[in-house]
Amino acid sequence: MKTTTTKTSTKEQEIGNNNKQESITSTPGSRRWKALALLSLAQFLIIMDTSIIGVAIPGIQQQFGFSQSELQWIFSAYVIVFGALLLLGGRLSDIIGQRKIFVIGFAILTAASVLAGLAPSGTILIAARALQGIGAALIAPSALSIVMSLFTIPAERNKAMGFWGAAAPAGGTAGVFLGGIITAYVDWSWVFLVNVPVGIAVLALTWKLLPHGTRHKGRVDYVGAVSITGALILLVYGIVTANDSGWNSLQTVSLLLTSTGLLGAFVMIQKRSREPLMPLRIFKTSNLLASNVVMALLGAAWIPMWFFLNLYLQQIQGIRTI
Repeated sequence: MKTTTTKTSTKEQEIGNNNKQESITSTPGSRRWKALALLSLAQFLIIMDTSIIGVAIPGIQQQFGFSQSELQWIFSAYVIVFGALLLLGGRLSDIIGQRKIFVIGFAILTAASVLAGLAPSGTILIAARALQGIGAALIAPSALSIVMSLFTIPAERNKAMGFWGAAAPAGGTAGVFLGGIITAYVDWSWVFLVNVPVGIAVLALTWKLLPHGTRHKGRVDYVGAVSITGALILLVYGIVTANDSGWNSLQTVSLLLTSTGLLGAFVMIQKRSREPLMPLRIFKTSNLLASNVVMALLGAAWIPMWFFLNLYLQQIQGIRTI
């Protein structure tokens, strides 16, 4: 009798898992490609937000009276939080569900864009940019996970990943000239507010086009997420303020040492955790390690270029928007 009950329970569980998987893989073809278009738009938007503020930076500086060292936080607040919380965003999407995290991320990004566009002070603007980074960190990994689950046939998956991957550089490139057009003909606040109608449209279409996704049991390594985020923020802050306070000053040395300590703590946490945000064994794969190093170097050169090139053209060469 026990054996029969166990077999029945196991069979029911298998049917439930199969039904859950079918809700993704059996999505009609046309709907899957529409979902891909929506997810690609999301990727386009969050990368565009790294470059669209470039031309607007002098106007923002003039309105809020930012110093040169403070000015870079309008840019860095977004990219640091975005990059540091990507691991946490991916883990949350696995446990809570990809679509839920995608929706939460877009809600945060849209609300933060309103706050940034209407910010009454520089401090609130920087805080809003950090909130945008939180939203982006939830959107990117959940969107990628949905793409991977929607397209299981290798040929289709390769094609889908090509479209989704192309959305990122397209967004970065589009942000440069869109930021210039918006700043020249409207107002710098619209480099943030332009996200709002797009965000509302994405949220409205999400429930119709995107599947629920799958959920996995597990724990979230919040301590690891806090340690790596703190390490990156203190590292950037220490380097940025070093020119004013001095590289040998107590402030700079203490910030850099604290950042190093937090980074070391993050590594130790990942080693000891049963469910780490970043399993360190992945770095034993030579191809993966090499590709990560290349992407890190590319990001370190490419993303800051948008910030400094705009300052150079406008403040050194005197080229201004209309």
